[in-house]
Amino acid sequence: MNMEKIDFQIADNFCEEALIELTYTHPSIWIVKHHDLYESISIKPEGRPSIANQNYGGLKYDYIGKFHSIYEQKVYEENILKEKSQYAAIVYFIERMNIDKIDELLDYQEYSDKDKPIFIEMLKGAFERFKEAGNNRLYREAGECKGCNNGCKGFAFIGDNDGSHIELVMEKTNDRVKDIYYCNIFSYLAESPGPRIQLDTNEMPF
Repeated sequence: MNMEKIDFQIADNFCEEALIELTYTHPSIWIVKHHDLYESISIKPEGRPSIANQNYGGLKYDYIGKFHSIYEQKVYEENILKEKSQYAAIVYFIERMNIDKIDELLDYQEYSDKDKPIFIEMLKGAFERFKEAGNNRLYREAGECKGCNNGCKGFAFIGDNDGSHIELVMEKTNDRVKDIYYCNIFSYLAESPGPRIQLDTNEMPF
């Protein structure tokens, strides 16, 4: 019985260390490295999704549960194009403010009339302002431009903490992103009363 409790504690410690490692390791490498750990803490009922084996003797080992959840999320995200179009995947990663995956998936071309690397820095700056306001993720509301590109479709991305929002027109061709640009005359339901975040070069490091 004591050994089983020790095993849970050891696994919990390994899971904590793996989560720290994810902060500086590419997810694809991290997934392969920690596959055996994931398998060791998973319960797989027949015909049902895997669940974390994180409870023992009335104790709940939180790092086991968190690792299990994040591992499955990263596996999904690394294989997202098997489930979603490139356009839908970009929307998904904007909601999660994952600039690395956006950079990885976007074609090399101009966005917002800027070369892709400059656009990525602009979007990264916007994400940083969302995070500084305590937002952990964004939620999308579909809408359309009512200004110079009247009728073009896009999304308002709204912060989960303070209602900060950015309105982006997202043009597509054959379910691939053609362009992304900021819109300041954008109409959508349930418009957010929180502060507006712009996509611009004002806070770029050059």
